[in-house]
Amino acid sequence: MDELLTMARHVTSSRVLAVLLDSPTVPIKAKRNFVLGFIGHYHVLVDDRIGSRVGERCWAYADPYLKASLSSNARLISSADS
Repeated sequence: MDELLTMARHVTSSRVLAVLLDSPTVPIKAKRNFVLGFIGHYHVLVDDRIGSRVGERCWAYADPYLKASLSSNARLISSADS
């Protein structure tokens, strides 16, 4: 997961990862697993200037269940940091 976060926060590779969610040739299950991989790390992703691009694409792709999972996890982490 650390490698994926590093790639998502890199200028060039973040573009490749963002396009992955828009590609019609990538299976839906692979896209879903890609977004699921960020659960628990989504807050780190969207707090980054470059990674937020990937985070926005993940959010746009996500169904209501995934959005709830991503946002509730981020809320839990931010309340633990307080």
